[in-house]
Amino acid sequence: MSSKNDFKAFSIGNNANIVSQEEYEQSPDLKTGFPPDDITVHLLNKVLRQSSTIASVVANFIATYSGNDVLDDGDIVKLSAQLNGALEQKIATEVPNASLTQKGVVQLTDKIGNSNTLAVTQKLVSDVNDNANNRLAKDQNGADIPDKKAFVENLGLEVISTKPVVVGNNTASTIDNFDNIPQNSTYFGYPVGLNGPGVYGPGMRFSGGYGAFKGYELMIHSSYVQKSELHYRTHNGDGNINKWNPWYKVWSTSNAKPDTNGNLKVSSPVVDIHPDGTYQLTCEAEGVTVERIETGKYRISGCSGFAKDGAWGIHGGTIVPADSNGLNLIWVCESVDSASGDITIECYHRQNRDAPIFAQNRRVKSINSDGEVVYYNDGELCDIPDGRVINVRVQLLEKSQE
Repeated sequence: MSSKNDFKAFSIGNNANIVSQEEYEQSPDLKTGFPPDDITVHLLNKVLRQSSTIASVVANFIATYSGNDVLDDGDIVKLSAQLNGALEQKIATEVPNASLTQKGVVQLTDKIGNSNTLAVTQKLVSDVNDNANNRLAKDQNGADIPDKKAFVENLGLEVISTKPVVVGNNTASTIDNFDNIPQNSTYFGYPVGLNGPGVYGPGMRFSGGYGAFKGYELMIHSSYVQKSELHYRTHNGDGNINKWNPWYKVWSTSNAKPDTNGNLKVSSPVVDIHPDGTYQLTCEAEGVTVERIETGKYRISGCSGFAKDGAWGIHGGTIVPADSNGLNLIWVCESVDSASGDITIECYHRQNRDAPIFAQNRRVKSINSDGEVVYYNDGELCDIPDGRVINVRVQLLEKSQE
């Protein structure tokens, strides 16, 4: 038996005596209410229809989902309780199977799999973390393998792993000494190998051909990391010499770059600063930023002062632009914030007064209102010369160990 609903919609027939929706929305009584003794029946019917219809719909919802009679007895508390009960019943009966495709509805699992619609339980997260903690870290390159000998034996590489140089293609042998790599072969070498270049990576050994020419050889070795290095050495096959020459490192865009004056310099991490404060970084200097504070003053942040390996001299350092006579065009005053590691560089005009007139650096500062050219004074604060840069080699911040 269906529940009783006392709340009925009023004036809902097709020919009901009501104003149109447009007239209703334009009626001044919509905001102010009906004036005394002036009520239009068809407007009143419209008002009653709207309020009674929504009341009837809500009451019908309550009756349907609560199973109780909805009575017009003036008991507001009871009606509120019935509405809450109906809403709870609606939610309980119509929530679908748990899913990750509907907001607020989740199905849990404690099994590892490839589902896109399941969420993990706390236990599964804990198991995965425990599993991950027992895995090898990629950046350790095998250093964290507990039993390296057993690991190698399980791979069937017990012979390969015992020496620092692995030689061959389909079958491999290992040796201790780079000098003993067979002619015309490829290999993979480790830094600990005797007479090697001191870096991990692949290499090749070539001979001069046949007969006596076999004694004249070339060995090339390259590191395999992003900032790769290429090394080579040659073998002198002359009978009274017959020995390998030293290893040499090839300078390339991976380890060097031209400075502001065209001279090749060690590249790792370098900042090129332009007059307006814009800048370029080598890939190793990623994260470093530059700001032009004011005329002639630039701040480098995200570093720990100048490079400390001395490859650019004892100061670290900074390379300033020079003219074709090798005379620097500016002076620089450098300082490092001991707390942050930021570098501040101040640039000052360099006149080079001791040089012949034609070689002196007379730099135009401005043209005044009378059309006269104004030059920078020697030692006056100035920006980096137009079209030039200064190169600064920095020390990167140490990465935190997490």
